[in-house]
Amino acid sequence: MNTRILKKTSDVFTIAAIILVLIALLFGFSFIKIGAGNLIAVDNVKIDIETFKDNAEIVEGTIISTDTSMKTVIEFDVEGETQSQNLEVYSDEFKAGDKITVYYSKDDPSVIRVPELFISYYDKSGKTTLKIGIIVVAVCGGLALLLFIAIKIMRRKIAGSGLDK
Repeated sequence: MNTRILKKTSDVFTIAAIILVLIALLFGFSFIKIGAGNLIAVDNVKIDIETFKDNAEIVEGTIISTDTSMKTVIEFDVEGETQSQNLEVYSDEFKAGDKITVYYSKDDPSVIRVPELFISYYDKSGKTTLKIGIIVVAVCGGLALLLFIAIKIMRRKIAGSGLDK
């Protein structure tokens, strides 16, 4: 193969490999960090509910509606009165009509916790995001490694030809 073509190909491969490494570092590790953060949030929800329980009533609520734009509406009874809450969370494990445990503050029934829903959301989104990050790092890192190996081979051929100037 022509040495000039090898040099140009080597340069293009170098740029492509650097871009792949940057994608792996920036996007892959960002997804991994977000995924790990969501999995840690599962424990935070569990810790929060343990402290919240001390001043809470526990009742059974009903999921009235859910939609994928992160909205879940639940209803529950407080001393015979039906309360409705719009929550900024969604989990495909729950659908309208499902029963769910609701913890509400004895001092202010509008302050609630619905740990099952939040744990489900954080667990599923954390695992999914973590997997995406690992795949991005593996694919981009693997391709970059292959390109670096090809670059090394091309540069040896160029050096062996004596025309590497």
